Amino acid sequence: MVCTPVSTAVILAAGLGTRLSQVTGGQIPKGLLPVNGQSLVERSLDKLERHGVRQTIIVTGHLNSFYDDLARRRPGIRTIRNEDYANTGSMASLAVAAPLIDAPFLLLESDLIYEERGLRLLQESPLEDAVLISGFTKSDDEVFIEVEGDRVAKMSKKRSELGPVLGELTGLNKVSLPLLTKMVELCQKNPVKQYHYEYALTDASAIRPVGYVFCNDLIWAEIDDAQHLKRVEQNLLPLLKALGEE
Repeated sequence: MVCTPVSTAVILAAGLGTRLSQVTGGQIPKGLLPVNGQSLVERSLDKLERHGVRQTIIVTGHLNSFYDDLARRRPGIRTIRNEDYANTGSMASLAVAAPLIDAPFLLLESDLIYEERGLRLLQESPLEDAVLISGFTKSDDEVFIEVEGDRVAKMSKKRSELGPVLGELTGLNKVSLPLLTKMVELCQKNPVKQYHYEYALTDASAIRPVGYVFCNDLIWAEIDDAQHLKRVEQNLLPLLKALGEE
């Protein structure tokens, strides 16, 4: 099957970043944390552009003006704010962006650092809907994924709540418009305000199967706190530099 690369991306960047405030001082959103001289989001934007993405929507909330300034500096970037960011989960942020999305897209979290292979694997996959799953990172804040056949079945931070676990959620995903519609419907019906996109993915997968791409040795990390940052600086940056990506 010939796979047409996705040319739109959505970055979820509305969160308060409370656990990282000891590093940022609460003065910048966590997606703009500089690592090795470049912020996490700008690093993602560069990699997305190299892999065919021409339009990126950044969903903002906390300290949104920083992302608005970034959008003014870079072509192809658009921001939209989740006004209720302090009380809602990441799925509400995605729902805010939904009216702006008119094509399949790559869905990313703002606080990621990763090798470009992750984007390439998603772009080359014939799957319309796919979650990128990595091997086990032992990062101390994992979201584990249980699969059934060729679809994502369940996710949880508690491995004991799941059956056989394949790997971890990386925060890199590919989403079709029909899947987005179903996720937004689930969000609107869910009484829980702190409803996150990863659980909307698994809930929707029971109706419209969400596939996965597995990469056991993917180099990646989510930076939620000072310990995560230290791990990235000590362990991941040397690996990314060896690949020529830093």
